[in-house]
Amino acid sequence: MSWEGGNDRKGRTKLRSSSEYSIKNWHKRVSHEIRKSIEPREVVLAYNRTLESLSRLLLRNIWNEPYRVPKQINKGPYEIEELDGTKLARIFSAIQIKWLYPRGYPADSSLGDEDKELEEEEIEEENAREKRNKYF
Repeated sequence: MSWEGGNDRKGRTKLRSSSEYSIKNWHKRVSHEIRKSIEPREVVLAYNRTLESLSRLLLRNIWNEPYRVPKQINKGPYEIEELDGTKLARIFSAIQIKWLYPRGYPADSSLGDEDKELEEEEIEEENAREKRNKYF
């Protein structure tokens, strides 16, 4: 395929730079959704796909009981097993499983230093308010 007026090279260069720009923007927009991979032996919940087709069950819990991840296949899907070691027949993509956080465990333990400082400031302000209210 040739472009009009011999601008084939210019057209390809423009198309390439446009697609690179789109990819960079996409990564900026979804970077907060990209997560680290689940390591072997971590406990996860598995998405229950059967509830998607059964409208009467839509209000049920869509995440199944806890499972353990024995391994990840070629940096892609995960094999999962029950906590007693029984392997499940199917494999799960990263979208279909999520970490199980025990009660009392912070869901987002990856707070940056700035976020931690803000949290500490909020706690200090709350304590100061409580002290002021105690005297009035």
